[in-house]
Amino acid sequence: MPLTDVLARFLARRSALRPSEVIDLDPPERLWAVGDVHGCVSLCRAIERRIADEALPVTIVWLGDLIDRGPDSRSVIEHMLAPPRQGISRHCLLGNHEDMALRFLDAPLANRDWLGFGGRETLASYGVPAGAGEADPATLAERFREVLPAPHLAFLRSRPVMIRAGRHVLTHAGAAAETPLVRQTRADLIWPRHAAIPDLVPPVDLGGRIVVHGHVPVAIPRAEGWRINVDTGAFATGRLSAVRLSEAEAPRFLTVEGPPA
Repeated sequence: MPLTDVLARFLARRSALRPSEVIDLDPPERLWAVGDVHGCVSLCRAIERRIADEALPVTIVWLGDLIDRGPDSRSVIEHMLAPPRQGISRHCLLGNHEDMALRFLDAPLANRDWLGFGGRETLASYGVPAGAGEADPATLAERFREVLPAPHLAFLRSRPVMIRAGRHVLTHAGAAAETPLVRQTRADLIWPRHAAIPDLVPPVDLGGRIVVHGHVPVAIPRAEGWRINVDTGAFATGRLSAVRLSEAEAPRFLTVEGPPA
């Protein structure tokens, strides 16, 4: 990839969000948000079935980090690309792990750390052996580009970073403290561990809205002040969680359990 393209993508991560990175939804009658899947395709399918079995139609927002760490990232992406059950509308946000994978593809030597943060498991799911000593990062990236289906790459590159739906703002990692939402960058919304900070000051223009996110694993999904965190560490715990969001009612949580495969 030309250096100019790599630089342009780096700057995009640090600049204000583009219109294509933000989705505004009229508050659907049934809105659910699901935490970090991390390659756990069986849990991914199970929680979607549980949500759909409650009532249709339904809108499901997947809060990013679909890939890495778990055993079958490829199948998770294939699931998201496949037509959903009738009555289900899916939206998938960008997580920091998707961002790391794209950075690795663009500049593997500078972003080799991805391999140790779950990237090896993702490569293996695409048939690219990536154990210690298998190959250098540039060679692994070349092999990954060769086997990564074009629809998968297009899906990863086109993920939004924020969804606004009524009184809820959905992102991967929360929102930066005291910074207006309109000035938050991609890095603000997918990387920092805001959820680990108690009593965090909300963005100044939040206006009573609730930020719904994953990114920081918690033992049980929880609502605290202006934040809801639904990441229960599926790849490590075998527990994937979601939250039903309502304009008028309190959030309601759902967790499925099972092997992460």
